Amino acid sequence: MWLEGGIKITKANIWDLIRNLIYCGKIFVTKYKDQESRYVKKLHEPLIFEELF
Repeated sequence: MWLEGGIKITKANIWDLIRNLIYCGKIFVTKYKDQESRYVKKLHEPLIFEELF
Protein backbone atom coordinates (compact mmCIF):
# COMPACT_ATOMS: atom_id res chain seq x y z
CA MET A 1 0.00 0.00 0.00
CA TRP A 2 1.30 3.46 -0.90
CA LEU A 3 0.30 6.62 0.95
CA GLU A 4 -0.24 9.99 -0.73
CA GLY A 5 3.29 11.23 0.02
CA GLY A 6 4.86 8.18 -1.62
CA ILE A 7 5.54 6.24 1.58
CA LYS A 8 5.14 2.49 1.29
CA ILE A 9 3.31 0.87 4.22
CA THR A 10 3.73 -2.84 4.88
CA LYS A 11 2.43 -5.11 7.62
CA ALA A 12 5.93 -5.17 9.11
CA ASN A 13 6.04 -1.33 9.22
CA ILE A 14 2.70 -1.18 10.99
CA TRP A 15 3.78 -3.85 13.48
CA ASP A 16 6.95 -1.86 14.25
CA LEU A 17 4.93 1.32 14.75
CA ILE A 18 2.43 -0.16 17.20
CA ARG A 19 5.15 -1.94 19.19
CA ASN A 20 7.13 1.25 19.79
CA LEU A 21 7.60 1.76 23.54
CA ILE A 22 7.62 5.54 23.16
CA TYR A 23 3.80 5.38 23.08
CA CYS A 24 3.76 4.19 26.70
CA GLY A 25 6.27 6.82 27.80
CA LYS A 26 9.58 4.97 27.58
CA ILE A 27 12.63 5.40 25.38
CA PHE A 28 15.66 3.19 24.82
CA VAL A 29 19.00 4.54 26.00
CA THR A 30 21.99 2.78 24.47
CA LYS A 31 25.04 1.62 26.39
CA TYR A 32 27.39 4.47 27.27
CA LYS A 33 30.79 3.98 28.88
CA ASP A 34 30.19 1.86 32.01
CA GLN A 35 26.36 2.19 31.98
CA GLU A 36 24.23 -0.58 30.52
CA SER A 37 21.57 0.05 27.86
CA ARG A 38 18.08 0.33 29.27
CA TYR A 39 14.56 1.72 28.88
CA VAL A 40 13.80 4.87 30.85
CA LYS A 41 10.60 6.78 31.51
CA LYS A 42 10.35 9.91 29.40
CA LEU A 43 9.07 13.31 30.46
CA HIS A 44 6.13 13.29 28.05
CA GLU A 45 2.77 11.89 29.05
CA PRO A 46 2.23 8.42 27.56
CA LEU A 47 -0.39 7.94 24.85
CA ILE A 48 -1.27 4.50 26.23
CA PHE A 49 -0.89 2.97 29.69
CA GLU A 50 1.96 0.51 30.05
CA GLU A 51 -0.47 -2.15 31.32
CA LEU A 52 -2.48 -1.92 28.07
CA PHE A 53 0.63 -1.86 25.92
